[in-house]
Amino acid sequence: MKLFPRRPRPEITMKTRSKKRVVAEWLCGIFSFSYFLFYWENNAIDVEVYEQSDARIPRSLDGLTIVQISDLHGKSFGRNNRRLLKKIRDQRPDLIAVTGDLIDEREPDLDFSRRTIESFSAIAPVFYATGNHEGAFVDSLRAKFLKTIADAGAFPLDGSRVELSRGDDGTLIATPLGNDSEGASARDYVLLAGIGDPGTPCAARVAKEERLRLEAETVEKALDAVPSRRERYSILLSHRPEHIRRYAARQFDLVLTGHAHGGQFRLPLLLPNGLFAPEQGYFPRYTSGRYVLGDATEIVSRGLGPSVIPTRLFNRPCLVVCVLKTQEQ
Repeated sequence: MKLFPRRPRPEITMKTRSKKRVVAEWLCGIFSFSYFLFYWENNAIDVEVYEQSDARIPRSLDGLTIVQISDLHGKSFGRNNRRLLKKIRDQRPDLIAVTGDLIDEREPDLDFSRRTIESFSAIAPVFYATGNHEGAFVDSLRAKFLKTIADAGAFPLDGSRVELSRGDDGTLIATPLGNDSEGASARDYVLLAGIGDPGTPCAARVAKEERLRLEAETVEKALDAVPSRRERYSILLSHRPEHIRRYAARQFDLVLTGHAHGGQFRLPLLLPNGLFAPEQGYFPRYTSGRYVLGDATEIVSRGLGPSVIPTRLFNRPCLVVCVLKTQEQ
């Protein structure tokens, strides 16, 4: 006689198992997609390398490597931006070109600006052209920002030019060039110029047509101050990609820009240029990669940091690397 008879176990049917499996798969899928959407797509840094060849690039500057930083907007990739800095070091740059929006106008952290530029300057010389967020600062804050990055080691290029050459020991030399100067350098060089962003708080409050007209006039005046040289390979740093025709008309050979954030949401085949970009609107044209117009090449960075909409899709943060090569005549 059994004092404690064994109770029959409840039968687990295939139907019950299938339900649990489906729920687990859905939860796993939601977690994976969330990780992809909110972390991977916003924190994994792509590196895009472009090679530019021209017979006017002197042999002494053959292989000159430029790393472009654009639209960081105060973002840190790891503590003190260590992951970003490692990516930059891995490219072994000769110079770092920052094409605007290092910080955000809504949170203008000058201490972040100082620390970031100091970190960049420890790797290579830094040249800076301001973006629309720096352009939106009130005059006193803008002056403080420009002084901060200059004290930290950057060379602000808004409306100025330098001659890039090599010293006898291979060191990169940047010789400031007056806007009305024809240059006195005895060395072979390439010309590097920069213009500030044309947008201003005043222009942002007027009608769209008037704002675009004012921006175009501002860009033209800025380009007047930094003429290129056809006999020398000429590079321009500018924040806005949509003015490519104006850059090409001024005979710049290479233009590095940002601002478009890669079109924010990209879908292969359906939205290769993204959904939206500032100043270009929906279904923009110039958002990422290389564009050639006549003899001019414009390279647009997708940027590194967030915009007003903080989430990217199929549009990871981007580090642009441009390598200059001497072309045999």
